[in-house]
Amino acid sequence: MICPKCGSETPDNSRFCKSCGIRVNLSNKGGMSDESSKERYANDSIKTNTIFDWLEKIGTIISRGLGIISLIMLIGALLGFFDKNPIPFLVFIGVVLVFGWLADKFPKVPKGVLAIVEIIALIICFNIAGSVTVVAMVKGGSPEGYPNITYEEAFDDYFSNPTWKDVGEDQNGNKLVKFTGNCYYLEQNAVAEIIFTVYEDQEMFAVSSVKINGNDMDWLGYVLVTDAFEEYGQ
Repeated sequence: MICPKCGSETPDNSRFCKSCGIRVNLSNKGGMSDESSKERYANDSIKTNTIFDWLEKIGTIISRGLGIISLIMLIGALLGFFDKNPIPFLVFIGVVLVFGWLADKFPKVPKGVLAIVEIIALIICFNIAGSVTVVAMVKGGSPEGYPNITYEEAFDDYFSNPTWKDVGEDQNGNKLVKFTGNCYYLEQNAVAEIIFTVYEDQEMFAVSSVKINGNDMDWLGYVLVTDAFEEYGQ
C-alpha cells in the first residue's frame, strides 16, 4: 500500500502510515474509489495541518510577546523599578525561562499548547506571589509608636501558635490579612483574631478588627495589640 500523503510504502494491514502517521487503511464502504480515498486523505491532511499551523502561529506570537515583556521587566529591574517588590519580576522571568526550556526539550508539543499552559501558570504564580507579598508587607511593618519592632516580632513573641494568612478582599477591593494566635484573656486561654486591611495604592495597612474567641473587642482590641509591643523582649 502506498500512503496517499507522503508516498511511503506501508504494509497492507497497517491502519496508519509509519512515516507521516496519517490513517491509510479505511474501509472502502459505499464503493469509494482509490481516487476518492486519496482526495479524502488529502483534505483531512490539509485540515490537520491548518489547525497545527494556527496553533504554532498563536504559540509563536504569545511566546514572543512574553519574551518582549520579560526584556522590559529586566530593563526595569536594572533601573531599580523593582527595588520595593521584586517578586513579580522574579516570578515572570522564572516562568518564561522554564517554558522556554520545555519548548526546546519537547519540540513536538505544539507551541500554542505550551503558550496556553504558560499563561495559566503565570496567573496561578502571580496570585500566589501576590498573596505572599501582602502577608510579608504586614509581617514586616511596624506601628508608628514602635518603629523598630515589626508586627511579626511582637506577635510571634506575645501569642502562641501564630499564623498569618491572606484572606481575600473587603467590599472596597482592599486586601485582608488575618493573624491568629493564642493568648491569655481574663486569666483564661483565648484565641485572638486580628484583621489587617492593606491599602496597596497607598502602600500602607491598618488593624481593622480584633476578636477574642470570636467576639469583637472594639477599642480593647487595640489595647491588646499595644500590649504585644509593650511586652516584646521582656
